[in-house]
Amino acid sequence: MHEHRVRGFKVGATLRADSLRDSRVPVKKQLQNNLTIKIKVEPRSSKSGIIGPYGDALKVKLTSPPVEGKANKELIALLSKELKVRKKDIEIVSGQSSKNKVVKIIGINKTNF
Repeated sequence: MHEHRVRGFKVGATLRADSLRDSRVPVKKQLQNNLTIKIKVEPRSSKSGIIGPYGDALKVKLTSPPVEGKANKELIALLSKELKVRKKDIEIVSGQSSKNKVVKIIGINKTNF
């Protein structure tokens, strides 16, 4: 069986935090133990997961609809679980009502990402 790949990632595969350590993951800004990344969210997907690099952002699929902050809450929960950081250490800096978000993660940096 032939597998399809985009930028080295298997199409349709859900990536785990181990796969995100790849140098292609876009990091917007890094200060000491804080990491700021751009995220492209795809709400109302059939499955939640971190897909991988997408242009200058990281693509994340969510099952929640973008209504009343449900997708934002799911995004924070997903990142918390996959990156093994507390939910309170993840903040959506901009894009609360947009598919394009900037997220700040406290207690993690590019080397231990």
